[in-house]
Amino acid sequence: LSIYAALHFYQLISSGPAFGLMVVVTAGAAWLAHQQMAQPIAMLALLGGFATPLLVGGERNLQVVLFSYVAILISGTAVLARHHGWALLSAASYVCTFSLVVMWSFASYEPDKWLTTEIFLTIYIALFGYLLYELIRSGERDPASQLAIAALTTAPLVYHLASIVLLNDRPAAWLLYMVLTTAAGLVLSQRMGAAW
Repeated sequence: LSIYAALHFYQLISSGPAFGLMVVVTAGAAWLAHQQMAQPIAMLALLGGFATPLLVGGERNLQVVLFSYVAILISGTAVLARHHGWALLSAASYVCTFSLVVMWSFASYEPDKWLTTEIFLTIYIALFGYLLYELIRSGERDPASQLAIAALTTAPLVYHLASIVLLNDRPAAWLLYMVLTTAAGLVLSQRMGAAW
């Protein structure tokens, strides 16, 4: 809140240093959550991390910076969630990522950004797929784990629908996506022994 006030109310700092300071606060909160083994602090760090781009604002054409930052947040969440068994942290990361990407797409998406967007969405689905795999592999059956599994199970469907919308006007890219998706599905079904 102090950094936000310094940026927007008093103009003591510009958006670049404000973003950097908020990232430091988020990293510090994540480290504290790890040290104290406190999931509520980890949730606050996660929410603060995802709120940072919204609080700071900035140029609309910095998609690579924003999406790279989100990938780092998801990766940090994956480390904390896996290390401490915090299933709800994984689900919260997915919901925050989904919300931020949807907000960005309505405010800043332009058709020439389709490839960059698709690449980052693929990175995100890989990270969330890993989190889902780890949750299923752990065999935990508590309500938090079941809720996280249910939330993360929607990630492939959301990714698939978003990819179809993004690639709809690009037949060659759409065809390549469908071939790769089919191949990935066949590999997964073989590894998991799942006919569906």
